[in-house]
Amino acid sequence: MIGTLIIVLLILAVGTRASDALEVRQQEIVLGKLAVPEAHDYYQRLRRRVWRARVLRGIAVLALITLAYTARRLLPVDAAPPAPGAGAARAAAHHRTQRT
Repeated sequence: MIGTLIIVLLILAVGTRASDALEVRQQEIVLGKLAVPEAHDYYQRLRRRVWRARVLRGIAVLALITLAYTARRLLPVDAAPPAPGAGAARAAAHHRTQRT
């Protein structure tokens, strides 16, 4: 379970890094074409957008970790499935001990 979580986080990190690198390159091209005051305003908007994206990514990662932790606590990982009819056998044994 933890191994799967680590693999998912690595895939997300690599994908995010590649996506961010492409986006930064595109934004650098746009900034190069603007005049200095316009470029400064655009850059400030980009900084706010990046900050917001980082916060949302952090929340998503925390949610993923919380889900994995909750699933691990609620779902038995090592428990074998009950044998068919085990409930009936247990009830019969309990009934026999009550009568004697």
